[in-house]
Amino acid sequence: MIDSPCHGDPNHFASKMVDHFFAVPEIADHQQDSQHCIPICDWLTASELHPDGYVCFWDDCVILTSQICDTLRLRGPLPGAVSITEEKSRTHLHLLSLTKAAGVLTASVEEPGMNGSEEETLRALAEFGGADHPGIGLGLGNAMTLMEYVDGTEHDVDVVIFNGPTRPPTFTETTAQMPSGLAPDKRGQLIRAAYHACLRCGLRDGVYNVELKIPELGPRLIEMNARMGGFYLRNWILQLYGVDLVLAAFMVACGVRPLLPSASDLPAGGHHFAGVMCVVSQHLQALRTTSSLTYLRSLHQEGANCFNELAAADELIAGQFEEPFCNVAMRDTCAERARQHMLVLCQAMGLNRPPHYDLTFFLSEFS
Repeated sequence: MIDSPCHGDPNHFASKMVDHFFAVPEIADHQQDSQHCIPICDWLTASELHPDGYVCFWDDCVILTSQICDTLRLRGPLPGAVSITEEKSRTHLHLLSLTKAAGVLTASVEEPGMNGSEEETLRALAEFGGADHPGIGLGLGNAMTLMEYVDGTEHDVDVVIFNGPTRPPTFTETTAQMPSGLAPDKRGQLIRAAYHACLRCGLRDGVYNVELKIPELGPRLIEMNARMGGFYLRNWILQLYGVDLVLAAFMVACGVRPLLPSASDLPAGGHHFAGVMCVVSQHLQALRTTSSLTYLRSLHQEGANCFNELAAADELIAGQFEEPFCNVAMRDTCAERARQHMLVLCQAMGLNRPPHYDLTFFLSEFS
């Protein structure tokens, strides 16, 4: 494991979970990734370590990871391809130049601070100033792209690509459902659009996350991530489909083809997840009382819900820039029942807060 632990402490707790741990000072400054790559590769060489692969799951480190793989001739996407996906403006401009060939329509970019009037949007852009904000997807720069708003629900497609043995104010998620409630033909459109978007950006050999919407004119790209989907996605996909994206990412990085079910082999008529994101600005009081972390954990242990903690307990404080704090979900053999049980649970725990966080409205989008 390679990391930049707090205060440069080589005895960081993560060091006890791996065979080799290398603390790199100031690795958080990703404007200097090309410089960070040198001591990391030197350390691997001096330690006589010969890794089969190198992989990461954190947005801010995907470019550094690709540079290390490229230097050590390990499997993974090239740095140029990863750089395209790390800036929305570059992604859209790149795909726009290939629109006719790729068959992928570029779309709005919805974060951060795009949820108000034009005046509010411009003010939000100004407030970001020139500083980066690691942790909300801006660790590699905070350049903004202002584009049209695309209505409808957002859909995530996680893509596993294995090419064989050769090597050459914010829009924050509120609720989610899995499997998708879309018709099979629309799901197919999204999968094809996501896959071809990855190929057109040069992404090969890896696990990637693509976010899209699908209005009447077809799939519209929101953003691409050169890593697997985050939050609860790994857990939900593993439970519903028996596919572990973390294992798939490690296997691809080591040159082993993952055995994944085809779309036609996925379980039919199985379970459904309906989940709700909790955010500090709306749920601080509930998360300290009726929906305490201790209580949510106990419900999860009893099998009454599915609880994913997305931040540390000491981050339960209100801040200017917000990401989801945790996710609470219900699982059922019927999608409608899963949504109804989720709503009843949230009302009982004080997580439904209309009109500011109206879960009845949010969950109705999946009906």
